[in-house]
Amino acid sequence: MSFDPRPLLKKADAQAELTVATIRLLIGVALLTILFLTIPTGPGATDAAAPWPAVLIGQAKIAFVTIGTYFAWGLTTLVICLSGRYRGWMAWPFATVDALIALASLTVGLINNDLIGAFAPLIPASWLLVVVLAFGALRYDPALQIWLTVVMSAGLAAIVLLTDGFVDRADVLASDGTRTIFLTTPPVIMRILMFLGAGLVIALAVWRARRLLGQAIDAAQRRSNLIRYLPRQIAGMLESGDIGALRKGRKSALVILFIDIRGFTARAEQMEPEDISEFLTRFRSTVTRTADEHGGVVDKFVGDGAMVVFGLERESSDDATNALSMARVLTIAVRDLTPEGDLKLAIGVHCGTAFCGAVGDDARLEFTVLGDVVNVTARLEAVAKTEDVALVTSKAVLDRADEDAASWRGLGISQIRGRAGEVELFALIE
Repeated sequence: MSFDPRPLLKKADAQAELTVATIRLLIGVALLTILFLTIPTGPGATDAAAPWPAVLIGQAKIAFVTIGTYFAWGLTTLVICLSGRYRGWMAWPFATVDALIALASLTVGLINNDLIGAFAPLIPASWLLVVVLAFGALRYDPALQIWLTVVMSAGLAAIVLLTDGFVDRADVLASDGTRTIFLTTPPVIMRILMFLGAGLVIALAVWRARRLLGQAIDAAQRRSNLIRYLPRQIAGMLESGDIGALRKGRKSALVILFIDIRGFTARAEQMEPEDISEFLTRFRSTVTRTADEHGGVVDKFVGDGAMVVFGLERESSDDATNALSMARVLTIAVRDLTPEGDLKLAIGVHCGTAFCGAVGDDARLEFTVLGDVVNVTARLEAVAKTEDVALVTSKAVLDRADEDAASWRGLGISQIRGRAGEVELFALIE
């Protein structure tokens, strides 16, 4: 089943818009603070002896209005984001209002300073356009970034043309005003085109970031799906990307347990489907917990049965002892799963060399243990049912385990069905 990354991308967009709203507010606070600190106020501020003439005080008041408007807009968007009322479509009007405020501020700056349009890319108000353009790097919507870039580039060009345009090159040459040559048509158009290019580069970066984010989310989901089919202890190999090693597999000396609930078919006939599901969930949780406590790994569950492996991560001299200890503990633990306390298990334990590895493709990767030891262990579990005992193990396991011989009753040498070799068996004395 494919994974849809759009919900996570929407969440990322919402977080980005909250960041943008916070930056709007901080910019407004910073600019207002600078104005308060640098502009004279109070009696005498407009006197001839004052450092700022009256005309600049008037322009400062306009600046206060412009910056105050931007501050108010930043506060409004921040409240919307923090209140949880933000929706994805709001990024478009939010960004458009940013652009319009920046363009309006630039226009007012030109008019109040009695400057021609060629000065537009040079005056301080134009840097608000750059900040708004940079906001696009925080979002994950390249289409919105392209829209902002086009709107502000077109707006900047319109402002230049509508406020007396450029300095005439002939006037520059006639007056030898080489400094004003940068206000003629080619340099100004070049600045506008560079602004447009910068916006498009940011749009490309946003597209690339969104694509990489989507790929990362998809890869993480695929890996999560793979882990669902693997023992928890094998998950570390996936985290390191070593799936190839899992598929190649290895031979290991293992101790295997096969576990089955005796008489479960008859018991299930008296239960409702939901009760069967709840019962098996508790049974599997008990098996998993007990296996973890004794260093075993649940390889798989099949119906009311399970296969547990010891020595999967690393071989230990205690594997056989731990396996038999788990079997004993489990036979007692499962009694609490029924009100009557009469639940009984059939467990087979054997040891030997087996293949351990993963088979399948990325859509369904399954960890498995294969070999003669697995087949023999399954037969020992069946012998436990036949002998009406909880646990049957092989002499090979007892030879490796720290066990009291008095706890075991010999079943003799058995010819395992479907296998040429013989196995000496022992049953736990209950």
